[in-house]
Amino acid sequence: FHILHLGEVVGEETNISDEQIFSCIENLNHRFRGDVGALATLTDQYDEYELSLVKDAKIEFCLAARDPNNNPTDGINRYNCSNLINDGQSYALDGIASTTIEDGIDDSYIKNLFHWPEDKYFNCYVVSEISGNDGNNGTQGYSFVGSLGTGATGYRYGPVCLYNVTGTVGTLKSGRELNATWAHEIGHALNLYHTFGVAIGAGGGSCDDEPNPCTYGDQVPDTPPTSTNNGCVPNNCPDAMVENYMDYTYETCKTAFTQNQIERMRHEIYTELDYLVNINNVSCQSPNSKDVAVTAISTPSDWCLEIIDFSVKINNFGGEPAENITLLVNGVPYEVPTIEAGEFVTILFTDFMLGDGIIECEAIYDLDEFLSNNVLTQVVEVTEQNWIEVIISPDVWSNEIGWEIIDENGET
Repeated sequence: FHILHLGEVVGEETNISDEQIFSCIENLNHRFRGDVGALATLTDQYDEYELSLVKDAKIEFCLAARDPNNNPTDGINRYNCSNLINDGQSYALDGIASTTIEDGIDDSYIKNLFHWPEDKYFNCYVVSEISGNDGNNGTQGYSFVGSLGTGATGYRYGPVCLYNVTGTVGTLKSGRELNATWAHEIGHALNLYHTFGVAIGAGGGSCDDEPNPCTYGDQVPDTPPTSTNNGCVPNNCPDAMVENYMDYTYETCKTAFTQNQIERMRHEIYTELDYLVNINNVSCQSPNSKDVAVTAISTPSDWCLEIIDFSVKINNFGGEPAENITLLVNGVPYEVPTIEAGEFVTILFTDFMLGDGIIECEAIYDLDEFLSNNVLTQVVEVTEQNWIEVIISPDVWSNEIGWEIIDENGET
């Protein structure tokens, strides 16, 4: 997972938390493995019929445990793209462009910067905006269709979704809290078209019988012919399968891939993406049985007070619980609780004396077999600025008023 954020601390706004990514992976496995019980507890809006359509595609996802250099990783990569500019386009203003005629930095430029080798990894991108939608309406996610789709070969292969439609925890958009957008886009990446077809001219977008269901419409025989459906009741075609992940229906009724869709996805994996599942790909296997790492120090880039609050994230990349860990922060020891295999802890520090702005953290673990990731240093620029706290107390009519705060440089 590549998180292209706008410089926020981890867990805030576009720089979504690890927990959000974990919930995304967990939910995808519930959906693709047909875990009816897990889906039933996800929301009370799935009815008995919708759950009866759930099938096990026997496709699972895992976060990478090794990076391209064979070092331990949690498979979550974060990039501050607040200053990313290319060809006159600004990521901070418009995000990523899903097509070359839309606002935002071109998909090919961004993916060329941030992808991991596609012969070992299935790259997923979490973005702040798509084509200037401000993380709001419009395109919520996109993916090239299969490895043979236009522009989908090489580094451009991999689905893209907004930060606020990712996972099932955290601050999510209304109507996008169930992670079904990711199931839809990964369906595209595994060679599925929309149920309403490739295009009208290819036999899609109508209720009429398809002359050849293997080559017309969505090229899947067991999905009924349909036009686009935008809710949980068919728009035009009474036989439409509104529960299908590959329609535009609400996520409160999306629960199913058909058997032929499953066969099509698995065929894509075994013929075009076999390098992701063959025995030589060890990206999901941790290279070390005992490995503790300091992976993040959450601070602002600059600060003007003598004291600062921050957190330190410590991962256990090993295969067994890690006990008796000590965290040194600028040489001062702090106890770390036991970290279960594959898990992490976050140590919070408040009113920490900033000093010269250098915060050096080192995890001391006597059994550690991989020492190169035990030390992490964060430099906070100590600036001479004024600290101002602005308290806004709106009255009862505040919802009828538009307002903003602008500083002396004219910035909102």
